[in-house]
Amino acid sequence: MYVGKLIEQTDGGDMGSDEIRAFMRGYMGASVSGYSNALKALRIFFRDYLKQGGLVDGFKFPATPFKPRIVPSRKEMAEFFEEMPNVEGRLYFLLYASSGLRRREALGLRPKDVNTERRMVTPGKGIGGTKNTWVSFWGEELEEMLRDYTPKNGKRWIPVKTDEFYSAWSVPERKTGLRITPQVLRDWFCVTMGELGVQDRYVDAFCGRLPASVLAKHYTDYSPARLKTIYDKACLKVF
Repeated sequence: MYVGKLIEQTDGGDMGSDEIRAFMRGYMGASVSGYSNALKALRIFFRDYLKQGGLVDGFKFPATPFKPRIVPSRKEMAEFFEEMPNVEGRLYFLLYASSGLRRREALGLRPKDVNTERRMVTPGKGIGGTKNTWVSFWGEELEEMLRDYTPKNGKRWIPVKTDEFYSAWSVPERKTGLRITPQVLRDWFCVTMGELGVQDRYVDAFCGRLPASVLAKHYTDYSPARLKTIYDKACLKVF
């Protein structure tokens, strides 16, 4: 898309430093992500495809402003949860909050990815180089709901149609005015586990992130048994 816009702006003619500079000036008033995305596209095109990296090497990515995480309170989460219109919505709410899984990871869980004895989930596959598949667990509150739950037919562990899934989350948002999404619950999980004394490297493991330090990469036990012990010791409660 960005390369197409550059070609259109130059009428398919020369695309030298002056033309690239004029093109990028058009994104100076855009958001940080908008400017960065345009520059990433041009870097790939000129450096990796045309082998003319010198044309774009002088451009710098803007600094990303720090935005502190603000997670909902338990009271707000309870209000949102109570307005969930179906049992599947409530099950997924508790799964996200107690496991730290990404939205797609939880939705993609199949029965074979679940160990009910350990309350352990293993997403089927990784999503990318920085998004690994580890293991995580679900809490006792979700376990209690699952005992009374009879799943519908489907390949997923908690079967739900995609449109029904999104619809279920829009109802409490409209009724409460709160914006709580699977990503917000993932953030809440990370913040709360940290408050409960769980070390960052284990929180990263539950969330499927790459280890950030030498100690975390090479000198830490990430076996399911070890992670289960750490998870249970935290005694995470959503409500």
